[in-house]
Amino acid sequence: PVLVDYVRTPMGKRRGTIVWHRGDDLVVHCYETILKRNKFDLSSIGDSIVACNSQIGDCALDIGRTAALAAHLPVSVPGMSINRQCAGGAQAVMSAWQAIASGIHDCVICGGVEVQNKYPIMSDTYIFDREQNKAVMIPPNKKIQSNPEVVRKAQEYKAQMADQITAAHYLGVVWRDKSGKSLEEFRNELDGLSLHSHKKACSTWDKRGKEIEPIWCPKIDENGNPMLNEKKEIAKDPSLSVLTEKDETPRPTT
Repeated sequence: PVLVDYVRTPMGKRRGTIVWHRGDDLVVHCYETILKRNKFDLSSIGDSIVACNSQIGDCALDIGRTAALAAHLPVSVPGMSINRQCAGGAQAVMSAWQAIASGIHDCVICGGVEVQNKYPIMSDTYIFDREQNKAVMIPPNKKIQSNPEVVRKAQEYKAQMADQITAAHYLGVVWRDKSGKSLEEFRNELDGLSLHSHKKACSTWDKRGKEIEPIWCPKIDENGNPMLNEKKEIAKDPSLSVLTEKDETPRPTT
C-alpha cells in the first residue's frame, strides 16, 4: 500500500475559533482537500474509515459514511466509523492499509476526528432520562471489576481501576501524584522541554508544508454568538469569518 496524500485541519483550543464547527464538517473539509489535490476516479474508493472517540451528536450515525456523503463522494462508497479511543486515528490508517494489503480494496480514504469542546471523553455514556428530565450516565458493566486481571492491577497499584478506560486512573491520578511528589525537579525539566517545544513549533511553522489546510471560522458578535450568513452557515467572508491557518495550541511564552 502507498500513502498518496494526507491533510488535517488546524488544532483548536477551548474558546478558540474552530470550536464552532461540526465534527463531521472537519472531516469533510479534509476529504474535500484531498479530492481537490488528487484527480482520480472517485468510484475507485473502496471505503471511508473515520475514527471518533464520542460518536454522538454531529459525529453520530456512522461518521465514516456521513462524511463521505457530505464530501459528495459517490453513494457507492461505503463508510465505517471506529472507536479505539486515543489510538482511533492511527487505527483508521491501519485498517485502511490492511484492506488494501489484503486485496479487498484498491483505494481507501480515512482519518479521525475529536471535538472535546462539545463532547468530552465519556460523553457517549450519557442518555436523556425523561422521568428525571436530565442527562444521566449509564454505568459501565460491573463485570469489568471482577475481571481477575483488573483485580490484580487494582491491588498492585493500590487504587481502583477506571471501569472503561482502564489506564485513565493511573495516568490522571496515580502517576500525577508520583511525579509531583518524587520527581519535582524532573517536573521543572519537563516544563522547560515544553517551553522549548512550543517555541520550535511556532518558529518552524512555515516548514509544515501541505499538512494543514486552513479553515474559515466564524467571528463572534457582541453577544457571544457566531456570525453566520443568511443560510445560517459559516461563510468564507472576511466580514463574518476568520481564516484559521495555524494550530491554536502552541504558545511560545508558556
